[in-house]
Amino acid sequence: MPRFSAFSIAALGFVLACAPVAASEGPNWQTSGKSAQGRPLQHVEIAGGADRVMIVAGFRGTRNASVQVAESLAHFASERAASSNGASLLILRDVNPDGRAARTVTNARRVDLDRNFASTDWRKLPVGSHWLGGRQPLSEPESRWVAMLVETWKPTRVIILLGDGEQGWIRTLGPDESWNQSLATQTNLPWVESSLEVPSGSLASWTSRDRKIPTLLLNLAISRSPTGQ
Repeated sequence: MPRFSAFSIAALGFVLACAPVAASEGPNWQTSGKSAQGRPLQHVEIAGGADRVMIVAGFRGTRNASVQVAESLAHFASERAASSNGASLLILRDVNPDGRAARTVTNARRVDLDRNFASTDWRKLPVGSHWLGGRQPLSEPESRWVAMLVETWKPTRVIILLGDGEQGWIRTLGPDESWNQSLATQTNLPWVESSLEVPSGSLASWTSRDRKIPTLLLNLAISRSPTGQ
């Protein structure tokens, strides 16, 4: 079983310190969509103030730790007492449940969900007999679900959780990059230059460039037991 490193815990704590949440009785996961194979797509909303932070996890089925991070964050945020003007949170805990069940990067239709958003740089990305980015933007029910929540919930910031790597890092895209440097300073995590290429058709490309929403990529280092479990 993976364990969150000290840097990971510090990063989660700092994210919430920047956007404190209102008190709640615990996460109440809601099913608001279905995957290509009919598995539930779930989110939890923790009501608070005008600042609206969307947290997304589980794009790749081989990176299960990000889902555990999202679930832990939901519990931590729900139980944490804060002022009534704290930020609102919307946490999407597993974007790719079919991939997780099959232990694949892609969804059940062999599409990389984080290459399937309707960004201006979307491409089909042919791989063998199929299209890694999908036959068209938002061709997959999972990416449509995420896009629907972005459109309807209207976040002021988006955090995309990555995990399973030994090296933690952060990267901010969009209008406000000060968040990136502040987080790096508080957690000692290295930050990636925002001038580097962003994958075409990714959620980060769509939210930061097309929707103009400050977007944070947060790769949380995961420590493992000596057996690798």
